[in-house]
Amino acid sequence: MPSSERRRGAFAECAVARETNLAHKPKTVSFVDAAAVPTAGLTALQGLRDHGQLASGQRVLVIGASGGVGVYTVQIAKSLDARVTAMCSTRNTELVKSIRADDVIDYRAQDCVHAAGCLSNKEGEVSSSPDREVSF
Repeated sequence: MPSSERRRGAFAECAVARETNLAHKPKTVSFVDAAAVPTAGLTALQGLRDHGQLASGQRVLVIGASGGVGVYTVQIAKSLDARVTAMCSTRNTELVKSIRADDVIDYRAQDCVHAAGCLSNKEGEVSSSPDREVSF
């Protein structure tokens, strides 16, 4: 079949993979949750490492830190030795603290722009144009 006629996708009842590329699903995790992990985790990893080129010691602002991608973004950024400021709602602040965010901003209770120290320059002045912005 010519390459232009090949179709790629994931809507199959069966798939073939090398055993080394697979992992057992823990019994306590549902199939739905297990299926979501690779997508959210890979999105966070690619955003930080590949697109953001995050380096040790850099600062990251994670908006939506308690969401599917946000939770992975916080943890991956921390594993890359970044300083993480995480933004979420009041009801999720404890969750975000538990995954090691350095600072947590409750967007319902705080002025988000001034609370996000990662948006300030060296003199502490708030900048509307950060050095680099990566959205994903």
